[in-house]
Amino acid sequence: MDTKRPCTYLLATFLLVGDSHTYQSFGRNLDELLRAQSESRVATFASWGTSPASWFANGTAAPPYFEHDPDGRLVDLPSAVTPVYSELLTRFRPQLTIIALGANLYGAPFDYSSATVNKMAQMTANAGSACIWVGPPDSRERAGPEMDELYGVLRGASAPHCRFVDSRTWTRYPDTGGDGLHYDYLGEEGLKQTRHWAQRVF
Repeated sequence: MDTKRPCTYLLATFLLVGDSHTYQSFGRNLDELLRAQSESRVATFASWGTSPASWFANGTAAPPYFEHDPDGRLVDLPSAVTPVYSELLTRFRPQLTIIALGANLYGAPFDYSSATVNKMAQMTANAGSACIWVGPPDSRERAGPEMDELYGVLRGASAPHCRFVDSRTWTRYPDTGGDGLHYDYLGEEGLKQTRHWAQRVF
């Protein structure tokens, strides 16, 4: 074996895409955990307020926006255009894609949610990438039977292409405080939960 040649076939490339939870501490913690692996290349993209369809075409504005490419280049903007998902798959050719979307489908028609989730999962499989779909965390504002039904849609539509993760297992939004949705607004207790959430997903 020629030891002077880099063993690039050993590298794992991870693509992480998500909404405001990925923009905030959950996604940044998960990004750090993935980058800590010595044989990894990580590309993370987070657009606040997005759902799967937001990633299918140019022009969807997301305030705010975060990205972190495999070379360490960091972009953190108050507003930007959401990247096109198919272009990310082509650009990075990930071995594993983590999709953390679904919270913003709360209240949307189930057939629409199912079709767009299934499309994104299918695109990932067609690109030759394994897939993990991370469902939304527990929240005070988006809960109850409606969230249970949405979870059923997310789980069913992402299969068989993605392994599904129920984030409510590791999160608990309190009855008071914050904005009812985002854990960073809860202070240290919320940040503690996002660290735990990211670690469990990892």
